[in-house]
Amino acid sequence: MEKYNKLFYKDIKDLEPKTQALILSYTWPGNVRELDYVIENMMIRAQNPYLELTDLPQHLVHQFVPKNDASAEEIPSLENPNVILNGISIEDALDIYERRIIQSALQRAGGNKKRAAELLGISRQNLHYRQIRLNKRKENFTE
Repeated sequence: MEKYNKLFYKDIKDLEPKTQALILSYTWPGNVRELDYVIENMMIRAQNPYLELTDLPQHLVHQFVPKNDASAEEIPSLENPNVILNGISIEDALDIYERRIIQSALQRAGGNKKRAAELLGISRQNLHYRQIRLNKRKENFTE
């Protein structure tokens, strides 16, 4: 965590006890690299001084939290039954979401594209390509 505190300019103290217990009980088939990836992603998402279940990447939630565990319901999801797209295609909705993620990373990185790309886990060139693609598509669709 010390490495990521320096990299992301954060001051994360530790894992919340319940989160630590779940991470320690996991078998880690991907070994140390997988653990490092999960900690890095949690550090990026963290808003509090302790890493919590809500900081887990959404696609990993069910690997760590058993389906019958009530705490799985505490973890926010993109699924929201109250959202109605009103004629917006899934492609346009995903573009909006991707644009917001990129904007958030750029904001966290102080406008530095290389650092924003690192936060997103992509190359600077990939970030640049995505921005160009999204800007072209935005001409055809306005949020």
